[in-house]
Amino acid sequence: MTKSNKQISLSFARGTLLLTNVLRKELPDIVASSVWRWDSRVGAWRCDAIHYAAIRKALGITQEEIGTVLSIVMAVSSGRVMMQFNEASGEKPSPPNEKCSETC
Repeated sequence: MTKSNKQISLSFARGTLLLTNVLRKELPDIVASSVWRWDSRVGAWRCDAIHYAAIRKALGITQEEIGTVLSIVMAVSSGRVMMQFNEASGEKPSPPNEKCSETC
């Protein structure tokens, strides 16, 4: 069996988990292989995100690792949400250290 030399990546994509850098022939050796389906649109394996807890446990990903990643994602996401809100409302974003005006 041919193995890819790239690092395997597990990510969330629109209600599914996406397993990248795993060749189509390799999945039988990967945990929980019965839930994965090959997505030829992106050349990766995909399954419903509901299987995340079992896959995380089987891969040995700790809650501490998830907490670290989650805090980074939340920080980035909150910045994006504020930027989108400001764009939609026509407001210009405030510089990070600017004092709050009377409208706060």
